[in-house]
Amino acid sequence: MSPYTHRPLRNSSEFIAMQQFTARMVIQQAPYYICQPGDLAWWRGATPDDSGLAGIRLWERDDTIVGWTWETDDQVDSLYDTRYPDLWPAMVAYVAQHTAPTVSLWAFEKNPTRHTALIAHGYALQPLALNQHYQPTASAPVFSLPDGWTATTLREADVPQRVLAQRSAFKSTIMTEERYNFSRSLPSYTPEWDMVAVNDAGEIGAFCTVWVDAWSNYALFEPVGCRQEHQRTGLTRGLISTTLQRLANAGIAHAAVMSDGNPENHARFFYAACGFQFVDRFAVWLRTSTDMPQIGV
Repeated sequence: MSPYTHRPLRNSSEFIAMQQFTARMVIQQAPYYICQPGDLAWWRGATPDDSGLAGIRLWERDDTIVGWTWETDDQVDSLYDTRYPDLWPAMVAYVAQHTAPTVSLWAFEKNPTRHTALIAHGYALQPLALNQHYQPTASAPVFSLPDGWTATTLREADVPQRVLAQRSAFKSTIMTEERYNFSRSLPSYTPEWDMVAVNDAGEIGAFCTVWVDAWSNYALFEPVGCRQEHQRTGLTRGLISTTLQRLANAGIAHAAVMSDGNPENHARFFYAACGFQFVDRFAVWLRTSTDMPQIGV
C-alpha cells in the first residue's frame, strides 16, 4: 500500500501552506527548483475568481505535505520532496491515468530521475521548453538606465499604464487590470518590489514584478518586459540591474528568472547580458504511449 495520499486543496489557507512547502523545496533543490512561492501567486492570479485552485491536489505522507500537482488547461505543474524518490512515479502515474494525453508535464533536461518515471508512463520529451537563469545579487553587474529614465516602484494610479505596458511587451491582451489587481492582492505580493522604469513624462517603459521570499532568500522576476517602442535601448537591462542592487542591499541573496526556451528567442542571451547564469532547460513532456506500469495511487 502506498504511504502517500492526495486530495484537492481545501481553501486559501492551504494555498499558503503549499507556498511554504515550495519555499522549503527551493532550498532543498536549488538551483534546480521547479518553481518558487511567487510562481504560485502569479499562476493563481490568472483566474481572479480563484477557479484555478480547483486543479490543485496536495500529496501527503503522515498528514504532512510532501508534494503537489496543479492541473491547468493543458499542463500539470508539480513539485515533490526529493527525500521520497518513490513519490514522483506515483504522481506521474496519477496524472497519466486522470488527464488527457494532450496534458503535459515538465522536467529539467538534466534530471534523469524525473525522466525515468516519465518514460515508464508513456511520456516523451518535446521541443518546447523554458530556460532557468540564476544570479547571486551581490555579484550582479551594474548597468545604468538610459538618460531620462528612473527605476521606481509602481504607483497605484499607474496600474492601468502598467497593464498596457505588459500588453505591448508581449503582444498579448491576456493581462487585464482585474487580473493584475488580483495578483497584487495576494499575500506573496509586496508593492515595494513591483518595479517600473519611468521617464520624465511619467510613462512606464519597462517593468519587472519581483516576488521576494525571505524564508528561502530568493527573489523571482516574473514577469519582465518592455514596451515595443523602447526595446533594445538598454532600458530593461538597466531596470533589472537597479532591482538586483536593491535586492542585494536588502539582504536577498539569490535571484532567478525563466525565459522562453525557443532557440529563436533571444531572451536567454539577454539575461546572460544582464549577468544571469544559465542553469538548465525546463522541458515539456507529453504522453505518446498508453503502456503504463500499474502503481497504486
